[in-house]
Amino acid sequence: MIGGTLVAPCLPNQDLVIGHAGLVFSAKTLASGALFFSLPALKHPASVEIRFSTAETASAQLDIPEAAMVDRVAVQWPYKDGFTLHAFENGAAFGAKGHIWLENTNALVAGVAAKGGYLMNLGDANVEMPLMAQVFTFDPKVKSEILIEAAVTETTCAFDMLGDVLVAKGGRVEKTEVTLAMPDCSAVGEFVQLGLPDLGDDLAMIN
Repeated sequence: MIGGTLVAPCLPNQDLVIGHAGLVFSAKTLASGALFFSLPALKHPASVEIRFSTAETASAQLDIPEAAMVDRVAVQWPYKDGFTLHAFENGAAFGAKGHIWLENTNALVAGVAAKGGYLMNLGDANVEMPLMAQVFTFDPKVKSEILIEAAVTETTCAFDMLGDVLVAKGGRVEKTEVTLAMPDCSAVGEFVQLGLPDLGDDLAMIN
C-alpha cells in the first residue's frame, strides 16, 4: 500500500486528481490544505502524481518491490455513477461471504486484510469533475472470479459509459479502455455486465 500526506496550506478546499500507474481518482484538500490518502501499489518503483484544479502539481516516487508480488484488478470511470467490481472467491454465490464488493469489501483492519482478497473504493464524488475507481487485490491462495457491472439509473440510461480496466500482475500494469452502451431509460433498475477477455491463467474474468 501507498500512504500519502499532502500539505498545501495555500490550496484549501481544492479539487485534485491523484494518479499512479494509470490509476486516477479525485480528491479534495481539507480547509487546512492537507490531504491524507492511501492507495494500492500497482507497480515498482511507484510514482504518485497530484494535479490540482488550479494546474499546480506535485509528485513523489518510492520503492515498493513487494508490489510485483501482488495481483490486482481495477476499474475506473469519470462520473459519480459508474461501474461496480465484484469478486467471487472459491465459487461464492452473490451475497455470500466470499462475494467481495462495495457491501463486503473485506477491507484492511489495522493494516491486515481478513482472509481472502479485499476491495478499495477510491475517489471523491463530491468534486466538480469526479473520477472514481475500485481496486480488488487477489489473495494468491484463493481462486477468484471477477465481474464488472453497471446499474441502469436515471443518469446512466441511454448513455455511453466510459472507463478503464487495469490489471496489475507481476509488477506490470495493462490498461484497457472500455465503452459500455447503456439501454434506454425503460430499463432503469436493471444491471448491465461488462464483457472482457480473460485476465490470465491465474486471474479469471466472468464475461
